Amino acid sequence: MLNSNVSKSSALIGIDGNFAPGGQGIFNSTAFLRTPNYSLSNAAFVFPNIRNPGAFYTDATMLKKFYFSSNETRNLEFRAEALNIFNHPNYGPVDNNPDSSTFGGLQGKMGNRIMQLGLRLFF
Repeated sequence: MLNSNVSKSSALIGIDGNFAPGGQGIFNSTAFLRTPNYSLSNAAFVFPNIRNPGAFYTDATMLKKFYFSSNETRNLEFRAEALNIFNHPNYGPVDNNPDSSTFGGLQGKMGNRIMQLGLRLFF
């Protein structure tokens, strides 16, 4: 339910839907009140400009094959793989629980860099 002192347009911090860091959150959490039991809210069902931050991952793989037969059917393959190679932070979804202390903010960060090495034998 929207607070009676706040207009629907001022409930959103970034009208363009872009995430602006600085601890403000995605939307103005003080603009919303808890809807009383068995009553309808005056807030819009969907706020189309409130979106979760996008995810950005860059993965990379390098491999080298070492052939040890004349017809190249037997080989040894060395692989080096990196997931999220640039270690870009990806933020969690918007907290939309009005009872939460982080209401209107983001629910953490995810997406650590993962690297692995592998060796495969083809025969």
